[in-house]
Amino acid sequence: MASRGHRSTEVLVTTALIGLLVAGTPPTARAGFPGTAGRIAFVSDRDGDDEIYTMRADGSDPTRLTNSPGFDLSPTWSPDGTRIAFTTMRDGNFEVYVMNADGSGQTNLTNHLANDTGPAWSPDGTRIAFESFRDGDWEVYVMNADGSGPVRITTNPMEDSGPAWSPDGTKIAFGSERDGDFEIYVMNADGSGPLNLTQNPAFDHVPDWSPDGTRIAFETSRAGSSEVFVMNADGSGQANLTNHMLFDGSPGWSPDGAAIAFHTTRDLNQEVYVMKPDGSGPLNLTNHPADDHGPDWQPLFAKKVSLKAKPKKVEKGQRTRLKAKVTPCAGHEGDVVEFYRKKKRIATKATNATCVAKLKVKVTKTTKFRAVSPEQDFDHLAGTSKAVKVKVTG
Repeated sequence: MASRGHRSTEVLVTTALIGLLVAGTPPTARAGFPGTAGRIAFVSDRDGDDEIYTMRADGSDPTRLTNSPGFDLSPTWSPDGTRIAFTTMRDGNFEVYVMNADGSGQTNLTNHLANDTGPAWSPDGTRIAFESFRDGDWEVYVMNADGSGPVRITTNPMEDSGPAWSPDGTKIAFGSERDGDFEIYVMNADGSGPLNLTQNPAFDHVPDWSPDGTRIAFETSRAGSSEVFVMNADGSGQANLTNHMLFDGSPGWSPDGAAIAFHTTRDLNQEVYVMKPDGSGPLNLTNHPADDHGPDWQPLFAKKVSLKAKPKKVEKGQRTRLKAKVTPCAGHEGDVVEFYRKKKRIATKATNATCVAKLKVKVTKTTKFRAVSPEQDFDHLAGTSKAVKVKVTG
């Protein structure tokens, strides 16, 4: 992928459109937030223009989320896995939008005449870093997750772009031309203390933090073609993971740190692949004649299920009241809760508007009860409560 360099807004749009046809999305960095590996968001032109899709981690069930005549690019999952920030040209210039995990609620966050691209969430989900041309050159900005309060945090006449927040929230990695060629830098989250990590004359960009914050995968031209490299978070130990003569780029760590997704032209069109963190076992996930690129992995979390029993001491044959609550509640009202006595399921109840399910149970001997919310969806896995013992006293 060619460098976007230091250029005007008009040249950006023209070059970006050409680049999309040749090598995928504009450079986008992100972070692999810790969690369980969920769906993979990616960009595909399989329906005629670049739209955002998601698929399962094995490549199955591709689902289209956007349907816009303008390019929709650079999807990046929020750290709780419930939202996707992305770049779009549907308004005539590049803007940063956000949508829910199922594609609903698509909202313009930047609303600016200049081009804004490359969103990257903070680990607490309250802020989004992005790159903007609004001050006459490409700089890194940070705004609140609702688009308010944009603040410029880099101030260099050469391009600064592709921000990626470290999983602990203290650092932001980004690409910069300030030393005469594109290098990967890291700075404090307020923009202070920039440090060159790559120090190589090749084109290094698109940093992506591992979920534990110890490593950074990135895209580089140093091997003669674009490759995915990895390095320690301090810049040491730089190593080639892909080692292929054709384009490999846009690395995206899985939330469990066990894999890296990337896109490649090794099948003579763009496909999304996945490999182990040492570069072994590359596997084509998309297998489609269209161009598929720009993968980002959703962090999933198990729903929390709490269980209470009142009373916890009963006489033989008396009843106890079991109360199970599912959190987070938003979007999970009506979720099913299964109640278990030891390993045997004894009842299934739907939660109410406050995500609570209740059950009265006759207790004939001291036993343990559990509650399970088995439903899985775009943003959460099944959750299981801790066991609650109800003791028979008589």
